[in-house]
Amino acid sequence: MKFSYSLLKKFAPQLPPKKKLIDELNLKSFEAEILSGDAIDISLPANRYGDSASHWGIAKEAAAIFDLKVSLPSGFGRSVNLPRGNGLFSLKEDDFKLCLRYDAILLA
Repeated sequence: MKFSYSLLKKFAPQLPPKKKLIDELNLKSFEAEILSGDAIDISLPANRYGDSASHWGIAKEAAAIFDLKVSLPSGFGRSVNLPRGNGLFSLKEDDFKLCLRYDAILLA
């Protein structure tokens, strides 16, 4: 699975250089290799997909190896409020007693 080293550095800014990160990942957790440019390739076993199949998961793993702190950069996890009534879809409820609450989201 390919990961961006620069994005990992945004989650854990104190990460060492890419070569040292790859060496330590190979020794302590996953098989990893350097690819061209910013990319690194990390082989994840099936039992580690739940916690490591994302940049956030790999950043936490690397931070644990090097005893570093991880944090979400500003702007991550921010919700977006769309304006109401923009005509993308409509909802008509015939009996409010049968459905007290209804939430919807449109992903386009």
